Amino acid sequence: MVQSQEEPATLAHPTASDTGSELMHISAAAVEGSQGSTTMRFQGLVQNQEVLMLVDSGSSHTFISAELAERLPYTRNKISPMRVKVANGGMMHCTHELQNVEWWTQGVQFKTTFKILPLGSYDIILGFDWLSSHSPMNVHWGEQKMNFQLGGRTISLSGAHSDPLQCSQVSADQLQTLLQKSRVARVIHLSLMQPDQDKVDMTFPAPVLPLMTEYRTLFEEPQGLPPSR
Repeated sequence: MVQSQEEPATLAHPTASDTGSELMHISAAAVEGSQGSTTMRFQGLVQNQEVLMLVDSGSSHTFISAELAERLPYTRNKISPMRVKVANGGMMHCTHELQNVEWWTQGVQFKTTFKILPLGSYDIILGFDWLSSHSPMNVHWGEQKMNFQLGGRTISLSGAHSDPLQCSQVSADQLQTLLQKSRVARVIHLSLMQPDQDKVDMTFPAPVLPLMTEYRTLFEEPQGLPPSR
């Protein structure tokens, strides 16, 4: 049982398909590189490689990106093909897994079996099965904190907070590295405007000027809210 200190409840495991074959689920946040209300991000290490992980109660299983799996010295074990339903309506297929992979986060070591998928921005998705394996667990999604028992001691983990108002500068080489690792979710181009660039040219043809003068109140900038019924 995974309990939220904001809304205490038992998280229901995603349902299987009606055909009887196991159908895995992965959230849109996990695929798109975003962060949902019941997720938190961890930074960790796998074989001395820095990885970005998403703890995601909306994904049924624990996944590792195919690109990261290729770089690790673990055997890719073939499994019976399994369908993975994406929350946005898409469908993927999983045919391999990595067993008993050792990884670390915040000074704690874990050993986990990962299903291999072509993920986007995240290297690892820690899904509902990982959360359940450490039950009972207390989770506060709002404060991005969780604690549970492991090996006879209490483990406390904190999610990485991101401040949307803080934006650090990166070089072209750093951006290229982020793109190669699929760590870029969106790119926005900003340009500096000149002081007078946002002013609209209010020069009108001569035939239009009498109309503009007669109905000038219609063209003035609003000074308040529109009238209500």
